[in-house]
Amino acid sequence: MGLGSAGGGIQVAPLSGGTAVVVLDRVRLDNNGTALSLQSSGGEIAAEVIDSVVTGSSVNGILALAGNPAVSLTITNSKLFYNVGAAVQANGSNATVSIDSSTITLNQFGVSRVSNGVLRSFQNNKIFGNTTDGTPIPAIGLQ
Repeated sequence: MGLGSAGGGIQVAPLSGGTAVVVLDRVRLDNNGTALSLQSSGGEIAAEVIDSVVTGSSVNGILALAGNPAVSLTITNSKLFYNVGAAVQANGSNATVSIDSSTITLNQFGVSRVSNGVLRSFQNNKIFGNTTDGTPIPAIGLQ
């Protein structure tokens, strides 16, 4: 997961006390273990994925994993398909993923919350055709 030797894509894991601000615009992540792994065990992460494609991951498509400090991720106008595991997973009470104008289809799990992770939606997504869709998720502002 996140390691080249294991077929990882992009891993963001700040060192202790650090922070990371990440914008991935028009990125294609194909055939990785976990395509995008955001792990905040050392420092806070704010990230955006825009106009991107995540496909063929063997573990998860996008993983936001946070205990303390937080991970905040927004996925906008992106396509996530043919991923084993979850296309999008928010894991941990300080992991917040917001999804806007995106298509999540043909995955094992569309969206997944683990250990009180937070998934939010702008209610303009297409989440369908997954083995388990994982919907509905609450609209932004209804938490």
